Amino acid sequence: MVPTAPPTIKPAVNEPRVPNAKSAASAKAEDQGRGPPSPHELRLPAEAKVEAPAPPNPVHVGSAVVSIPASQAYSPFRTQAVVALTQKSVGVAIILSVLFGPLGMFYSTIFGALVMVVINIAAAVLTFGLGLCITWPVCILWAAVAAHVHNQRLLRRAA
Repeated sequence: MVPTAPPTIKPAVNEPRVPNAKSAASAKAEDQGRGPPSPHELRLPAEAKVEAPAPPNPVHVGSAVVSIPASQAYSPFRTQAVVALTQKSVGVAIILSVLFGPLGMFYSTIFGALVMVVINIAAAVLTFGLGLCITWPVCILWAAVAAHVHNQRLLRRAA
């Protein structure tokens, strides 16, 4: 993560700087016997101008890239979320679908696995199991293509 400088606050023109001046919220909190005000109670004067630093460079995490819009580059009240997406192994997708057929496809594609479960059940019932000789290799091929397409989509999104 690239460190960013906090925003600089410039006083309005013709307004003298007063050292150790307390904000209205701070004075109100002390008058009521509470401790210092929370960050949500602090308010900047309407005349103060806040300059946000330049937005940070995109953050590269694995194959995903996360960047923050310039309007949200620095804010003490916002948290940054980094979403890390991982690639799917084509080899693992093939091995799982060879061993478990349509159930192994759940690794690479949920929709494809559901479709092939229904087709395999129909093929097994209607052809007394001989239809699985055709549908099982289709499961293997679909799982490999789905894992590859998932990886390509991640690379395009990161670029």
